[in-house]
This record gives sequence, structure tokens and C-alpha cells, in this order.
Amino acid sequence: MGDATMKIPYDINSGKLYKDAYFGTWKSTKILPDSNFAFADKVLPSFDNCIAEVKRMHGNMPFARCLGWDLIVDDNNNVAFIEVNGGHNGIRFTEAVQGPCFKGLGWENLHKLN
Repeated sequence: MGDATMKIPYDINSGKLYKDAYFGTWKSTKILPDSNFAFADKVLPSFDNCIAEVKRMHGNMPFARCLGWDLIVDDNNNVAFIEVNGGHNGIRFTEAVQGPCFKGLGWENLHKLN
């Protein structure tokens, strides 16, 4: 992943984009270079509907604890499922920009449970 792609962190409670996005080289930007679209104060469309859909679908897979759900929102704000990822769900980037994803769950002690 080079400078042709970027990742944009967002607040998991509100869907509000962070002001900085990151290229694959970890260089940051506050705008989308081709259009000067600024990320600050923008909110992901239909964010609450996306969360509701993921919770509904995750209920069908009760034994899978950590999944990455890929969704898309169309021009009419309808949510559609693309795929689910069980092995490579992007936790590394999220933790790098927002901190530990599973803080307080005791996972740091799993190695002691032999």
C-alpha cells in the first residue's frame, strides 16, 4: 500500500471522521488530494444503520468473537453487506491511531491460562 491508498480513522461511537488520514507510508493528510475534501467534522453516512446491521449479522455467528464486517452504503443510504473477515480485520491500524481495541477484557492474561 503506497501513496495511492489511505486509511481514515473515525470515532466508533459517532462515525465522525478524524481530521487526519494516513497513506500506506504513514504520511498524514487532512484532505483528499484530488478534490481537497477535508475529513474534519464529516460523519460516515448511515453510520447508525451500519452498526445495527453488523450487530444483527453478528448475532448469526455467536461463536465468532472478532470479525471485520465490510459494508457499503448506496446513494439512497441503504446498507449492503460485502463480506466478513475473520483473520485480517484491520485491528492493527485502529490500534495505531486510537489505542488498544480490547482494553479491559483481560486478553493480556490469556498466555497465563495454560
